[in-house]
Amino acid sequence: MIESTMKNRFYTEEDARRAREKQEKKRQEYADKNTLCEYPVEYWPDFGRKLLNEVAFNLGVPTSAVAQGILTSIAAALQGNLRVTGYGENDINVVIAMLNAQMTGTGKTRVLLKCLEPIKKFENMLKDNAEKEKNELYIEKELWKCKKKIISKEMDRKNDEATKKELLSEMKFLLENKPKEGADIQIIYHSCNLAALIGGMIKYGRSAIVANDEAFNVLKYKILPSCDLANTMIDGGDYCSIGVTKGREVLKSFRLNFNLSIQNSLLASLIRTNGKVMRESGFSSRLLFSYSNVSGCNKKNIGKKLSQKYFEEFEFRIMRIAEKFHLDRVIQIGITADAMRVLSQLNTKCHDSTRYGGEYEKCTDFINRVPQHTIKVAALMMMLENPDAEEINSSVMESAVEVISYHADAYSLIFESEINYNKVGIELESRDLLEVIKNKQDFFGLRKVWLMQNGPKALRPKNRLDLALEYLENSGLVEIREYKNITHVRAILI
Repeated sequence: MIESTMKNRFYTEEDARRAREKQEKKRQEYADKNTLCEYPVEYWPDFGRKLLNEVAFNLGVPTSAVAQGILTSIAAALQGNLRVTGYGENDINVVIAMLNAQMTGTGKTRVLLKCLEPIKKFENMLKDNAEKEKNELYIEKELWKCKKKIISKEMDRKNDEATKKELLSEMKFLLENKPKEGADIQIIYHSCNLAALIGGMIKYGRSAIVANDEAFNVLKYKILPSCDLANTMIDGGDYCSIGVTKGREVLKSFRLNFNLSIQNSLLASLIRTNGKVMRESGFSSRLLFSYSNVSGCNKKNIGKKLSQKYFEEFEFRIMRIAEKFHLDRVIQIGITADAMRVLSQLNTKCHDSTRYGGEYEKCTDFINRVPQHTIKVAALMMMLENPDAEEINSSVMESAVEVISYHADAYSLIFESEINYNKVGIELESRDLLEVIKNKQDFFGLRKVWLMQNGPKALRPKNRLDLALEYLENSGLVEIREYKNITHVRAILI
C-alpha cells in the first residue's frame, strides 16, 4: 500500500486531521484482512511530523523507517540519562529497541546513516576533545613523574625526621593527585559481539546504540544467545554482572538502544527458527516491530538538492540534547495529570484486548509492555519538540498511543497471525509479491509463469508461489483468473 504521507511533507494541522480520519477508515478496512496499515505519521506532533515527511521525501524511503531512525537517534542522544517519573513505583528509563522489516533496495542504509548523522557528529566532537585532552595529559604525566623523582631523591638525602615527614606528606599529596586517563567516547556500534560490546562500554561510556541495517546475523548469533543481558540493558536495570576473561565486571546502570533493519524474508526465517526463544525470553516484547512497504519508496529525489530545513533543526536539537545529557547525572521528566488520564484509558484498553476473544488475545507478552513503550516514545517525542521540557503533556501522550498501536499491530501480524509460524514467511513475502504485481501489471495483470521467473526469489518455487497467491486472494488483494488457458494474476487497487 502506498504511503500517502510521502506525497505532501508540509501539510497543516487540518490536513493532518483529515489524514487521521482516513487512517481510521483504512484500519477498519484492513483489520478483517489481517494486514498492517501504513505508518501513522499524521499522529506525530507538529515538528516531528514535518521532519519525518521531509526526510522520507528527500531520501525516497518509507516513513516507518525514518520514524525508527529519528526515535532511536534521540534515545542515543539522551545517553541513558533520562527517566520518566510518576508512573508506578519505579522510574522508567528511556531506552528503546526497534526492528524494521524491509525489502532489499528500499533505503535501509540511507535512512540509517542519515538519521545517525547528528549522533556521529557529537561522537566525533567528543573524540576530538578526548584527543586534545590526551596530549595535555601526557605533559601532566611527565611533570608528575619528574616531581615524584625529585621528592624521592630528597627523601634519600635527608636524614632528619621533620624534613622526611614533610616530604612524605608531599609524596602522599602527589600520589593522591596522579593525572587520570581521559575518557574516550563511543556511542554507535554497528555490530554486537558481546565481549567487544561490553569491553567497549566499560571503556567508552555506559550508554550506546547498536545500529545495523542487515541485522539477521547480529540478531541470530550475537543478541539472541544472550537475551538476558540484552533485556537488562534495554530495561536500564540498576546493574548487571557478567563474567569476562579477566574476571567479573560489574556494569552499573548501562543502557543499550537498538536500531535494527532486516529483510522481511530473513525476519520470517528468524521467526521460524528462533521465534520461540525470542518470545519466551521476553526479548521480542521489548522490540518495536514495523514493516516498510516498498511502494512507499520514491527514488527520483535522490541526488537532488532539496530543502533540509527541518533536518537541520533536528541536528541542532539533537546536539542540544546530547550536550545536556552528556553529564553523568540522571535528569527526570514528569507526566501531566491529563497525560496520566490518557495512560489510564490505555491500561483499560490493554486489559480488555488481552481477554479471551480480544483483539490481542495471543499477544499478551507485548501488550503488557504497551504502557511502558508508550511512555518511552512519548518522552522521545517530547524531547524532540522541546529539549527543555519538564513534563510529558497529553497531546504528545496521545500521539505515542497511536504510534504504539501501529507497533502492536505489527507484532500481532508477525507473531500471532491466523497462519502458523511456518507460514509467517509466506505472509511477509507475499507483500513483496503484491508490490511486484502492482508495479508490473497491465490490463490483464501478470502471467503466473512470469512471476515464477521474475518475482521475489523466495517465492519462485511453485509451491511457495501458490501459498502466497492463495493468501493474497483470500485477503482480497489480488484476483486470479484464466485467460486463453494461461493463469493471470491481477492486483486489486484500493
